[in-house]
Amino acid sequence: MSKFKCAISVISCRNLFKTTQKQTPVSVKKGNMKEPGKPRAEDKICCISKLKVFLLALSLAFIGKTMSGAYMNSMYTQIEKQFNIPASLVGIINGSFEIGNLLLIAFVSYFGAKLHRPRIIALGCTILSFGCLLISLPHFLFGRYRIESSISQQENFSVVPLCLVNQNLSSLPTEKPSTACLHTATVIGPFLGLLLASFCAELFVDIGSVGADFIPFLKALLHNPVYMLFICITVLQFSAFDGMISFLPKYLEQQFGKSASDAIFLIGVYNLPVLCVGYFSGGLFMKKFKITIYQAANIAFWVSLLEYLLYFAAYWTVCDTSPVAGLTVSYQGVEQVSYAENTLLAGCNMDCDCPFKIWDPVCGSNGITYVSPCLAGCKSSRGTGRSVVFENCTCVAASGASSQNISATLGQCDGHENCDKMLHYFLILSLVCSFIFSLAAMPGYMVLIRSLKPEEKSFGVGIHGLASRVFAGIPSPIYFGALIDTTCLKWGTMTCGGEGACRMYDVVAYRWFYLGLPAVLRGVSYIPSTLVLLILKKRLKSEKSILMNAPIEMQDKGQEAVK
Repeated sequence: MSKFKCAISVISCRNLFKTTQKQTPVSVKKGNMKEPGKPRAEDKICCISKLKVFLLALSLAFIGKTMSGAYMNSMYTQIEKQFNIPASLVGIINGSFEIGNLLLIAFVSYFGAKLHRPRIIALGCTILSFGCLLISLPHFLFGRYRIESSISQQENFSVVPLCLVNQNLSSLPTEKPSTACLHTATVIGPFLGLLLASFCAELFVDIGSVGADFIPFLKALLHNPVYMLFICITVLQFSAFDGMISFLPKYLEQQFGKSASDAIFLIGVYNLPVLCVGYFSGGLFMKKFKITIYQAANIAFWVSLLEYLLYFAAYWTVCDTSPVAGLTVSYQGVEQVSYAENTLLAGCNMDCDCPFKIWDPVCGSNGITYVSPCLAGCKSSRGTGRSVVFENCTCVAASGASSQNISATLGQCDGHENCDKMLHYFLILSLVCSFIFSLAAMPGYMVLIRSLKPEEKSFGVGIHGLASRVFAGIPSPIYFGALIDTTCLKWGTMTCGGEGACRMYDVVAYRWFYLGLPAVLRGVSYIPSTLVLLILKKRLKSEKSILMNAPIEMQDKGQEAVK
């Protein structure tokens, strides 16, 4: 999800070209005096066409950026399995996405507003596309997939720094806030930004004045209560959503038994279209009804609060825990959750001398999953490949299965019948919540924009993005991943002895942590939201009183003048 909340498209672009026209020196020749303030018709048409080209190119750049970001977010579970790394390290890789923004966003936001903005954006798009190309390098450097026994821990972790560097390059801050139109485009062409520069007018820049008002701008922002409270709201909300989005595919895998590919597909089908519709609808609503800043704050607050209350219904869209012998149920089929390895042993497999570290699950004919054929007590097998069947499994018989069918097949047992139904309930709830929240995004962002003076907007948005990345974008995936790791029941272990990726989670604890932490963060965010409403309401009252007193003062002055 583009990390910036882009709220004012056409307005920003028009300001860009108005600035260009104002600052471009006008040459005056004898006998050919032009009346100032009356541009020629062909100049006006040219400016409009450039504005449209700029918006189109920037929208395509957003499409490319957000496509790469969404793809990386959906692939984190695959990266975890491929390189056999814990979720906490996956969170670090995800958090590294923000480091590139962190390094440059404040300077780009400030100086970019004073230089040739289309060219700055074009340069950033080029660097972004280069970073996207570099992200593919670990696939080629890692070589062909090899069985776990031939991979060392050092080889797995050697590609992590490369991922971090490439993430930084692909996340340099290049976007200036645009409109709801850009939000709908944030779902192939960063290089098109370079073509834009040749269509845009030259900007006259006095280099001596660049940077002279950096500190005054910063002080003004720090003394702006609405702006500072809005940053607090963004940090809390962004922390909640970034962590949830990063581990949503894993949540669908663990809670509902879906494969990674199915989980990613369902997220895209259910969530992305309604987000686009919501952003665009919110932007149109703001434009059509000319909403004031206080009205926008009220709309954002109450609509967001409605979505927050609906969010708690997710706690009821649950699946029964998958029965795994020695982890979630005993070998007799009694429900229990155990984090200890010794519970994998039972009387039925005590004499088999089975290794605990291997994760090669098989599904018994009794509907219980066993960590490996050995721990299931299987004595023989028939067939090859995926069709292999293990027979004479003593642990399957110990659970009370029919003596005529004590076999097991490769893979975990399918979930309960109600899982598919609960999954659809969860996805429908996610669709509704995504749409409602996206409606509140535009009014909320307008509060940020309108709380700033015109000369502070670009720098203020940059500092806002910087704070959200420092305090939310970087740490959020890390502590979300570390918290999820605490719910692991069965860790994968590499031959070198290092701890690999988690193979089995306590789904109940996972659900409470995954849904509970965002609920707490978002709940706290409504404290500064309430303060923003109170401040804006107080300002509105003072402005009304000034307007009401103005005619009386004018009348008094008129009477004094007559006297």
